[in-house]
Amino acid sequence: MSRSRPIRFLPRTALLFGLIITSAAMTPNTRAQSSSHLRAVAVYEYLGSIEKPARSRLVPVAIWDGTQFQPAGLYLASPEPLAVESGTLYELMHHGIGVGQIEVNQAEQTASGWIGLVHYLPNPKPVQAKLKLPSYLTESKDFESDTPHFAYTPPKSTGVAGPAAPSQASAQSGRPTLHTQETPAEEGRPTLHEAGSEPPSLHRPDTSATGNANLNSRTAPPDRPRLFYGKPKTTATSEQQDLLTGQPVNLQQMVAISDPDGAENHSYVWNWSSPAEEAEARASMEELARSLLHTSATVPIQRAKGASIPSVSAGSSNASGLAAEHFHAFQLSWGSGAVYVYSARTEAPAQQTRYITLIARPDFSGGLVTLYRRITPAALLDYQPRLRVIDTVDATGNGQADLLFEMLTRSARQFAIFQVGSTEAQPVFITAPQ
Repeated sequence: MSRSRPIRFLPRTALLFGLIITSAAMTPNTRAQSSSHLRAVAVYEYLGSIEKPARSRLVPVAIWDGTQFQPAGLYLASPEPLAVESGTLYELMHHGIGVGQIEVNQAEQTASGWIGLVHYLPNPKPVQAKLKLPSYLTESKDFESDTPHFAYTPPKSTGVAGPAAPSQASAQSGRPTLHTQETPAEEGRPTLHEAGSEPPSLHRPDTSATGNANLNSRTAPPDRPRLFYGKPKTTATSEQQDLLTGQPVNLQQMVAISDPDGAENHSYVWNWSSPAEEAEARASMEELARSLLHTSATVPIQRAKGASIPSVSAGSSNASGLAAEHFHAFQLSWGSGAVYVYSARTEAPAQQTRYITLIARPDFSGGLVTLYRRITPAALLDYQPRLRVIDTVDATGNGQADLLFEMLTRSARQFAIFQVGSTEAQPVFITAPQ
């Protein structure tokens, strides 16, 4: 005779754990939801003035998807990356302050990667609100009192003195209201932080002349995320724009951010109490650079096949003379201290020149805390890049700025986003060589 098993009740903790597992399985992917909001960082390079550049290009750097950085030159490429799609708007930032916008006309694939052909859009001028007084506010008449005041005159439509219609809340309280005239945005002109409007469809450039017809015929999938889009009237082709190639001597660079929520304007420049304080800080960074150049020893660099490159002696170049000096002081977040960025090269023959880049912050004793240093001998520039700071950038949109550097070798370059901490600064994203 078989014996039935007694019914056992699970503990409450086990039931609760099962409910959590079931609800987690039924909940959609939270990372996919957070990645719908994207923030792109690029570098705008141009020759001439920023309003009317002779030649320009937009180099995509990184896209923050809410969790990590993605390479903007490859992210959602089909075939052009999302960061350089036609109609994408970027806000140009100088030390955290917006100075204008650029709109991508067309994506172009070069030997070094994808770039965007853009045109400049100045920031719209602020529209001053006009004061529109109600009709019952007129000039005061002659009264015995010398105190000036407004006299109440009934509206002409009623013809009877007395209070205004009950529907007007301002008349019930006896106080006039200010009515600002809403000025519509300029037709065809994209504005920042435009709310309540659906992003327009992308206008693809006419590529029949170039023979690339698949770009014109392809439509974007409905679930494809978008950056900050405007309403382009016309799109220029590569034949209508002068393509900027190479690394000209007078090349100018600026940080560009594309975010549907816009980029917060906040200056990241450190405010000096006096010119003497700035000169003292510059002298301290220069002295630190001379000391590091004098005492540092170059570590041998290994080739790909294992053969080592002969090391360069630290005393082979004259560290007493420094040229091409650049000194910047930033305040990367609210209430934080100053962060110094210094770069220079030694005055020496070509193969004995060394490049140095320093990131430091002052301590409470008046000294300097070295957060990062890079010394690159000219003889090793084929394998070891030198660094040059471009600007600060709020790459994630959290209100705290990072440092955007350009890493240069003899034949290639990269871009790196450095995160600055209290004791060290380190790169959190580096692009592929271009």
